[in-house]
Amino acid sequence: MMVLILFVGMLAVLSVAAALELTPDTHRQVSRHGDFRF
Repeated sequence: MMVLILFVGMLAVLSVAAALELTPDTHRQVSRHGDFRF
């Protein structure tokens, strides 16, 4: 259960970071994880 909470929290942080910094460099870093596509 703790792993699930940490995983969701990590996804939330990545989403906020991507939303705050909509730059090509951030896009490349986030999309490297595989789940985030803009």
